[in-house]
Amino acid sequence: VLAKAKDLENKNAQLSAQAIEKKELAEKLAQAKQQEELAKAKEVHIASKNENRPEKAIMKATTHTEVFLPLEGVIDLSEQVKRLENDLKKTQKEFEKYDKKISNERFLANAKPEVVEEVKANHSELKEKIESIEDRIKAFK
Repeated sequence: VLAKAKDLENKNAQLSAQAIEKKELAEKLAQAKQQEELAKAKEVHIASKNENRPEKAIMKATTHTEVFLPLEGVIDLSEQVKRLENDLKKTQKEFEKYDKKISNERFLANAKPEVVEEVKANHSELKEKIESIEDRIKAFK
């Protein structure tokens, strides 16, 4: 009786895992269809994260998905690089302002804790933005 119960339990676990895999696949296919419709794309390619990523493409990442839009031949990449470089300069200047505040011991000692936290959060966001812009510039060159 115990053996039959364990066998039944294993079969239920396998069926449950298969149902989850089918549901996840269906969700990914639905997402791909939505993305294709939204982008009016002629083709959507779904791939493993292990697969090579397209070069000279913009990327949008979410928790479970990365979407790449190849740009070579679609836009003037040299103009895009110039725009990104200008954006990088502006972002670096803004980052430097927050960096000076965080480096200022008087500011850290005298400012309200919520203000310090906001400055640190902005500093961190701008640092990530700079890294992202630099990555995009490298990808387009």
